[in-house]
Amino acid sequence: MSSKALLSRFALLMLISLVVGALTHFSWGLNGQQTLSVTIFLIIILATLFFWNFRLAIAFIGLPVLILTDALKLEGFKTHCSLEVILFLVGMMVVVGGLRDLGFFTWIIQNILKMKGMTGRRFVLITAVVSALSASAVDEVTSILFMAALVFQVCDVLKVRPIPFLIICVMATNVGSAGTMLGNPVGILIGSKAGLTFEDFMLWSFPVMLLALAATIALLMTWYRDEITQLDQRLAQRRGHDFPLGPTVKVPYMRGLMLIVGTIGLVSLHHRIELLLELETNTVLYMAPLISAGIVMIWRRERTRYYIEHDVEWWTLIFFLMLFGVASTLQYTGVTTEIATNFSSLFEGQSELLMPAVIVLSVRGAE
Repeated sequence: MSSKALLSRFALLMLISLVVGALTHFSWGLNGQQTLSVTIFLIIILATLFFWNFRLAIAFIGLPVLILTDALKLEGFKTHCSLEVILFLVGMMVVVGGLRDLGFFTWIIQNILKMKGMTGRRFVLITAVVSALSASAVDEVTSILFMAALVFQVCDVLKVRPIPFLIICVMATNVGSAGTMLGNPVGILIGSKAGLTFEDFMLWSFPVMLLALAATIALLMTWYRDEITQLDQRLAQRRGHDFPLGPTVKVPYMRGLMLIVGTIGLVSLHHRIELLLELETNTVLYMAPLISAGIVMIWRRERTRYYIEHDVEWWTLIFFLMLFGVASTLQYTGVTTEIATNFSSLFEGQSELLMPAVIVLSVRGAE
């Protein structure tokens, strides 16, 4: 990016932040400290859009500004940076690295490639369902990476455009990641702050995820019906051939299967174990990935350093750490209370509209 483009984006970022800060100050009557916390928080959020490569640097600068201006206490940052969520993600990333080394994801791809009587619709259905379930079991990033490898391999053999099938996998992965606490950091954060267990997610979130997945697949299969028809025709031309859709090898999958089943089993039973041992809620949940990661690092001791240095996304994790802490300034200065009060008064006497409004705002915020 040129210097002129950088300056233009920076000027736009500052303009938006200052306008929003001024509006909150004069419209909502926020005091100076509250206005400062809103402005700096907005700058950090917008910086992830305008200057993606500099997002961590801006978070590093924004946090000290909040603390030095007393918009956030150091103790408050330590309390709200959600270190338990970060440790959970570190453990899961090491486990995913071990699963990759043990050939677990390759084994899944091989089984899909070796399926007989594959059609275009069946391929889309299988890849979408596997994308969603794998996102629920490990995380959405890992899911889309190995599913993208499968899509590219099949589309390259059949000489069809991979973009529609990649989009289908991405959409299914995003939907599937909401099924359990394991899908993305937001699930872990919500679970930790709300005191929800893995069983709560399986009871209330997983069924909704399945319904949303079915609706998403139906919509995408209709939207990309021409591309699926082309894929079906190319597959029909190969039904008389003995060779599969891609190179297949025998993968010793049992060790990887034992690892993922053991990890998910420990996570899924965490509430029962906590009750049995009289531990604080979600204690075993946070420690389960660390236990599995420790086993992986002993088991694959020659790869331990690689797992920590390469499979753990420190860049992303540190950004989340800073962002969680910075977000707490809104609570510390009372901005969240002001927002809740104004929001409640806006829908006073119309409680049936409150939840749809919250859902719509949440969706827009996620975008």
